[in-house]
Amino acid sequence: MRCIYCNLKMDRVITATSAKWGNYEIVINGLPAYQCNECGEEIFSPEIVDIIQNLVAGFADNGKQEKPEILNITETVDMLRGAKQMIYNMLKDSRLNIEKVGGEWRFDPVKLRELLDQDHEYTVAARGTMITENDAAIIEEIILK
Repeated sequence: MRCIYCNLKMDRVITATSAKWGNYEIVINGLPAYQCNECGEEIFSPEIVDIIQNLVAGFADNGKQEKPEILNITETVDMLRGAKQMIYNMLKDSRLNIEKVGGEWRFDPVKLRELLDQDHEYTVAARGTMITENDAAIIEEIILK
């Protein structure tokens, strides 16, 4: 391999490099590279450059707070294993407290998990004005489950 500046032959060496971000600096030793004997220019292979970039990115991302994951209505339906209408009913009777962002419902998965982990009281909806003995037995069975 030839130096891009001197056009002289480069030798294969084991070297170190440093990378900075903000107030921090990371030094990585033991990296294979090509080095020019004349000007000292070092060139790393694409694989080594990827390793350096991944290491620095890992340290740089380490201090960042993770953004909360926000679910749309379809993802919420999948998480609760229900139907869209069930979600709308839960919104209407205040079992879900969420906000609209840009005209669309956005759900916090942490709050949804808390909702799923709670003990629930079950209510049963019936049509008509009379409940028969058969209906009462069915309702009792549902409540006791």
